[in-house]
Parts: sequence; C-alpha cells; structure tokens
Amino acid sequence: MRSIDRSNAYLAKRLKAENPPLLRRVECGELSMKEAAIRAGIIRRYFSCIDGDVESAARKLLKHYDREQLVAAISRV
Repeated sequence: MRSIDRSNAYLAKRLKAENPPLLRRVECGELSMKEAAIRAGIIRRYFSCIDGDVESAARKLLKHYDREQLVAAISRV
C-alpha cells in the first residue's frame, strides 16, 4: 500500500507541474490518477502476452493495432 501512495504522490506532483487541469479532474473523481498520467504522457499503457502462444499474442496485438501496422512492423525487424 505504501508504494502505491508514493506512486500516486509522484504522479500528482508531475501532473501539478505539467498538466494542472488533469490533476483537478483526478481530485474531482472524474479520472483515476493512472488515466490522467497516461493522458498527460507521464506513463504509457502496456499489455502482456503469454510466452509461447503466438496466436494469442497476435490476437492481443490486433486489439491495439491494425493488421497493416503489424505487418509493417514485422517487416522492419
């Protein structure tokens, strides 16, 4: 619990300095601290895939990116 409080305190400090309107929306209960930090570009969303299950990973990637983006990315690696 303590690390969550510290994390939120850090995010609140960053939001206060970088995007006060988003911090006000957190304080009013409109947004979670995490969502506000994502919208402010302080943190990024991430998702995980199960190692060894390529089809499951591909399905998950297709929820976030379109097929053309994935094909182009694969061709670059």
